Amino acid sequence: MQKIESKWVYGMKTDLLLFVIPNLLAALTAYLTQFGLGEFISIYIVVDQSHVYTTFFFTYNSKRFSKVYKKQLTIIPILSLLISASLVLIWGFKPLIYLLTTYSMFHFAKQQMSWFYIASSKENSHIFKFEKYIDKLTINLSVLGPGLISLTYIAGRNGWRGIGDMPTLPEETILIVFTMWCLSFTSYVVVQIIKYMKLGLISWGKNFHLLNGLMIWCLFRFLPLEKLFSLGGYLVVFGHSIPYIYLGQRYVKNRLKMKEEFFILFPSKIYVVLILSSLGMLFSYFEVTGFHLLRSDKIQYSILRVLVISMVFTHYTIDGFMWKRNVHPEGLSFLK
Repeated sequence: MQKIESKWVYGMKTDLLLFVIPNLLAALTAYLTQFGLGEFISIYIVVDQSHVYTTFFFTYNSKRFSKVYKKQLTIIPILSLLISASLVLIWGFKPLIYLLTTYSMFHFAKQQMSWFYIASSKENSHIFKFEKYIDKLTINLSVLGPGLISLTYIAGRNGWRGIGDMPTLPEETILIVFTMWCLSFTSYVVVQIIKYMKLGLISWGKNFHLLNGLMIWCLFRFLPLEKLFSLGGYLVVFGHSIPYIYLGQRYVKNRLKMKEEFFILFPSKIYVVLILSSLGMLFSYFEVTGFHLLRSDKIQYSILRVLVISMVFTHYTIDGFMWKRNVHPEGLSFLK
């Protein structure tokens, strides 16, 4: 009989470093924010915007990927731009921001949940037929649940980046989501106890990614204190971007081993860091320092804003299929 062991995304040491360090950096950044240093060393400049462009590097820059998925890589950015521009021309920026923030929340949540799913699939130690459904319901409610509850604008953070920039859900959402989470989380714990009693197995990897996701999203959506308000935002962004950049680096390294060719290859990782950081700084300038410019009625700034948002939509959409094993099996083939 094959021995069943707890599995992690990459391995225990790598996972702990990769997912705990961003949390510590987020706490440090939140502390520095009170001195006026938070914005330019955190969300925008180094990680958030720059991680978006890594997607373009290993998709459009890959000879194989750009050929196999030529149709998708052509249609997605065109549709993203057309939809963004059409919304602005017909109704203004408000519905576009609604769409962006809602898409952002589900994109961030989906990646947070994916770490749990990867660890779970590698372990593959389900002892009940319904255990997979308990896992799925528990991780979805632990990550998306706080987000959905906060959209009632009764409990938690108002909006994504600013007050009122997301749709509002009815207040009954709180009771429904919280009740479902209590039932699913209790069921998950009971199953883990039974699994330990029968198999002597503690699913350290799954449990870590479940609790890490729950902590990040509860702090992100529910922190009540003004001084700690930014901590939740930093937690979700650092916890999203840094693991994503590492995932992309591991993906490219694996594809190179498999003799995949890229149009541009950098001689050193430092070049990639500098380019990504520079791109992040460029767009960050317009989001932070030039925030008022992007809100002006001048057509050149409106065009630039639409372009930036459409690039983010493109990143979200490509990211939605390139890591799916049944669509792009090469994506996570190095995670064995």
